[in-house]
Amino acid sequence: TEVEPVKATVERPPPVVTVQVDGDAPDPWTSFEPLIPELRGPLLASGLETPTPIQAHAIPLLLSGRDVVGIAPTGSGKTLAYL
Repeated sequence: TEVEPVKATVERPPPVVTVQVDGDAPDPWTSFEPLIPELRGPLLASGLETPTPIQAHAIPLLLSGRDVVGIAPTGSGKTLAYL
């Protein structure tokens, strides 16, 4: 008997994020709304609705001209934050 694959969505709680910043830091983002439309549009079109925790903290820091070292698990969105 052939078994058909089943698609499932798993809801996971957001990871605990520890952020260490020297000096003042901008508030983390809760959406991609602050990005210019040319960047925000493709993100939303690809299904990304909200930044991951590493993106929420790193993008505002990077856009403010700060250096960032981000340490997070594979698949957490680090690369997108640096782009």
